[in-house]
Amino acid sequence: PYPFRTVGPLYPSLLALLWHAWPTHPRPADVTEIPLAFLTAARAAQVLAGVALVWLTHRLAMRVGASRPAAVLAAAGVALTPAFVFESYLLHTETLAIVLFVASTLLAVRAADLVSPARAAGAGALAALGGMTRLFLLPWPVVLGAALVFRPG
Repeated sequence: PYPFRTVGPLYPSLLALLWHAWPTHPRPADVTEIPLAFLTAARAAQVLAGVALVWLTHRLAMRVGASRPAAVLAAAGVALTPAFVFESYLLHTETLAIVLFVASTLLAVRAADLVSPARAAGAGALAALGGMTRLFLLPWPVVLGAALVFRPG
C-alpha cells in the first residue's frame, strides 16, 4: 500500500526540478495531463544515466584489474540488462541509484589506490546520494568508509 517506503527523496526531487522547466503547466490532475516535453526530457535523462552506467561499469572493471575483454563483457552485461538500458526510458529510480552506486565504488577504489581524501569524500557523497535515491543503498557509505579505513596495506 505504500510504494514510496523504499524510495528516497532524491529522485522525486530531481523530477520536481525538471518539472519547473515548464512553469506554464499547472499541476496535472492525472497522468494523462503530464506534458510530453517533460516526459521526453525525463526519459532522455534516464537514457543518459543508462549509458553512463555502462561506461562506469567498464571503468570500474578496468580499475580493479580486469582484462580489457572482461571489462567489455561486464559493460555488455549491464548494457543487455533490460532494467538499466532497454527500459531506461521508463521513469524508475533504479537506474539513478545504480549509477550512483557504481560511481561511488569507482571513486572509492581510486581513493584507495591513490590515497586521496578528496576522492574518498566524493565516494561518500555519491554513496549518500545513492541512499537518498533508493533506501537499500543507505548502508553503502558506511561499507565504503570501512573498506577505505581497514584496507590492507
